[in-house]
Amino acid sequence: MQADSRWFSPQRVADAQWRVMATGDWNADGHPDLVWQHRGTGELAIWYLQGAVLLDSLYLQPMSVTDLTWRIVGSG
Repeated sequence: MQADSRWFSPQRVADAQWRVMATGDWNADGHPDLVWQHRGTGELAIWYLQGAVLLDSLYLQPMSVTDLTWRIVGSG
């Protein structure tokens, strides 16, 4: 059985300090979405995806964490 693979669109983020920290279907459309955290600023964001295509992105609330040692480690 061969797994399907695709490039994300966009293929990269401009700032390499952003890291994918969790996945989940946050908008209930049947497609996994990505939760991002910026290692330098503590900002938190989400990408709503349809397959590998970015539909929308937004900052989470709160928009950032003040303690930069705090990290998202998963989702439920």
